[in-house]
Amino acid sequence: MVYNIFSIFCMAALLLIVICFTWALLRKDRNGRIEFLRTFKKGKCAIIYLVAVPLYWLGQVYAGTGPLYAIFSAISETMTLVVLRYDAATIMDLMSDNMIYAITVYFCFVLVAINAMLFTFSLVGQRMWLWSGKRQWQKSTGEKLLLIGNNQENIMIYKSAAGYTKCLTDCLTEKDSDALYAKQVYNMKFTGGRNTYEQVMIECIKYPDRKYIIVINTKDDEKNISICRDIIAVYKEYFAQKTDAEKKEIISDLLHRLRVYVYGDARFEAIYNRIVDSSDGSIRYINKYSQIAMDFIDKYPLTQFMGNEELDYNKALLKGDVNVNVAMIGFGKTNRQIFLMSTANNQFMTETENGIELQPVHYHIFDKENSENNKNLNHNYYRYKNEFDDITDKEAYLPLPALPAKEHYHCLDINDPDFYRDIRKIVTDSPRDVNYMIIAFGTDLENIDLAQKLLEKKSEWKVNKLVLFVKVRSGNSSFDIFKRNDCFLIGDEKQVAFNVSSIDDDRITRMAKMRNKVYDLEYEVTRKAACITDPQVIADIYKNADYRWHIKKTQIERESNLYGCLSIRFKLHLMGLDYVAANSPKAPESIDEDTYMKIYAGDDMPSYYENCDVQGKKIVQYSLDFPESKRKNYAVQEHYRWNSFMISKGIVPATKQEIYDDRNKNGKDYVLRRHGNLTTFDGLIDFRKLVATRNGSTEHEEDVIKYDYQLMDDVYWFLEENGYLIIKR
Repeated sequence: MVYNIFSIFCMAALLLIVICFTWALLRKDRNGRIEFLRTFKKGKCAIIYLVAVPLYWLGQVYAGTGPLYAIFSAISETMTLVVLRYDAATIMDLMSDNMIYAITVYFCFVLVAINAMLFTFSLVGQRMWLWSGKRQWQKSTGEKLLLIGNNQENIMIYKSAAGYTKCLTDCLTEKDSDALYAKQVYNMKFTGGRNTYEQVMIECIKYPDRKYIIVINTKDDEKNISICRDIIAVYKEYFAQKTDAEKKEIISDLLHRLRVYVYGDARFEAIYNRIVDSSDGSIRYINKYSQIAMDFIDKYPLTQFMGNEELDYNKALLKGDVNVNVAMIGFGKTNRQIFLMSTANNQFMTETENGIELQPVHYHIFDKENSENNKNLNHNYYRYKNEFDDITDKEAYLPLPALPAKEHYHCLDINDPDFYRDIRKIVTDSPRDVNYMIIAFGTDLENIDLAQKLLEKKSEWKVNKLVLFVKVRSGNSSFDIFKRNDCFLIGDEKQVAFNVSSIDDDRITRMAKMRNKVYDLEYEVTRKAACITDPQVIADIYKNADYRWHIKKTQIERESNLYGCLSIRFKLHLMGLDYVAANSPKAPESIDEDTYMKIYAGDDMPSYYENCDVQGKKIVQYSLDFPESKRKNYAVQEHYRWNSFMISKGIVPATKQEIYDDRNKNGKDYVLRRHGNLTTFDGLIDFRKLVATRNGSTEHEEDVIKYDYQLMDDVYWFLEENGYLIIKR
């Protein structure tokens, strides 16, 4: 009876171990299960052997061994059991005479074996997984993604890249490698000789069928820059052996197959841009705050929440008595970038007694620091204001453009008693005002908490026209405030900043590249004053445009195309239209091109070159006659939008003398950051007269106003080519 009770007690203990082990294993994810198995072997499994000791002791006492000696002998037998040496000779008598005891001992032996196998399979499984991953990486002919840097941001990018053969690489410790395996992230360590990324570049150059994306994001800017220089060295080494003609022939194809992105701190943007410019297009800089701002401007242009009460659809203008106010709570890296991108895109024109003029948006900036003297803004956005606000020799310049916006700084903490009073003064209940608020000052919960309080104030103040945007890095939209139609989540880093689809030639970038090609095509048509229909000539123009995009254009020039495409939704909203993906449920409601042109141009229809259809695109034949119309209003708006973009990048106007003396670029110099076209719309007429006089050419040949018409003249075809349709809002 005593032996039976003791055996049953040990059996119950073993069963409890099995139940607890299974429950703990099943309730964990893959990462947790792997970690649990390994820690169980390292110490938690000792509980099995704690049960084995009394079992051995009981059997040896039954065989006649003294109780004290049996304890030491049982411990010794258990130690041999740890290394899977099953020795039951000393307890065989009791096992033969008592079935319950025998079953308990065998059950204990089975658990010891399972424990060893689970741990072994865990380690062997990791080795097999790494081996199969390496083999797949070597054999795959599809697109490959190489991430340099072991951090959570790169893991987010890795997880977003479905359909890619992907790998994370760094100087990894065994612990790092184990942690990545638990997250199902395949990784390689840097080996001797050339680093992995250099080997990838050489492989991509050598094999024309290989496609790679390399993302450099080590969280160490000095290390990032060092890796960029290594990549540039490999790139230069290869092309040093090529003639200019050979380089031009293969460069576009190579840069489509090999795309290198580097993440870097926004504080060092100038350094990274210089790296990009020196890389001949082989490296592209990613600023996560720019990614967030671009997503925000794309989804929520200020016109998104306006209708015909605020907008004059017949003229594509903001109605004269409407004020647009944007309050920015916090002026850190996110809101600063949103401010710069918003001023470069959200530009309203209104009708005054003097004609069509800029109606600036009012930006109210709240921060506990004195943000007006921000060193980042002084280098770019405020350069024009600082240098030209009180300029005395205005006659040396073409007419100077207006400032892009009106900023009002409030040096207040959100807990300051004046905070809500100042907000109340801005967020008026006037039916002619439109108010926006962007909250990005703290953690996710701090931002959400303030948004909740401000929504309560909105109800208290009975203000209808107020829309809130709240930065939530985690993308957690489960809070009730995001179920309203006046509060929206922005800044989801997983979707916007660290996602392959948002960084690798995203749709706006693809549009910008296409816009660049069309610009060059139309430039050639204008220069030759005849339509080009030869497919080979068109193909050569497009290839040359692609080459110039990567190799010749500066970062500012590329962004100029990108921002232009980013402004399309804003422009369409001005006349009550929008665009959607062709596979969108709203697609059946789309309008045709004739309807679009009637809404957009009215009686001011563009004229086209006869019998000239380039891949479905009609080429506009521009003259110097730009009659007053909605179409012209769009051209004026586009020029002021471009002015605002240039000012946001720290570009200043060139003098008339600089324009006259610079026969090749007409005052344009991106190193010195100046441009001859940074003037009013009417100033562009003075510009073409000045250049025509210098060159002995006609004003028509030197006209640049036509470029302000091109985007909206072409937008129906342009969107259709990119998979989008225009709809009525």
